[in-house]
Amino acid sequence: MQFKKKFNSSGPNNPERHYTLNRTLLIEQGKELVEDSLYFTLFAPRQSGKSTYFRLLGRQLEAQGYKVCYTIFGGFTNANLEGFLSSLSDDIKKYWDETVTFTQLVDVKSFIEKQKNKKLILIVDEADGINSAFLNDF
Repeated sequence: MQFKKKFNSSGPNNPERHYTLNRTLLIEQGKELVEDSLYFTLFAPRQSGKSTYFRLLGRQLEAQGYKVCYTIFGGFTNANLEGFLSSLSDDIKKYWDETVTFTQLVDVKSFIEKQKNKKLILIVDEADGINSAFLNDF
């Protein structure tokens, strides 16, 4: 039986399984921003393709030799700082194979600054899901 694509209305699309709008120009623009070492964000309504975009961009960057860490801050609205930093440390270990232990937000900044000459990309999804007590500090 041949697999048929379906429409997806929850979570990131998998182009092999779901009908997906090919955002070639937008992905190329994202790659240029990354190559220029620039930070950027996407603001758009829910279910408009932000997560799918960043996953597709991540795949293309991995094909160019980047190591992409994809982390989700959603669900940390009421989390304490220790739990949040532990989860971020786990994601960095999983995707970048770097063992880190963050005890405060400044540790994250220091760690990232030390990675400047490496081809590492940190994609943060649902950034507004972080506890507002430390969102601005992050």
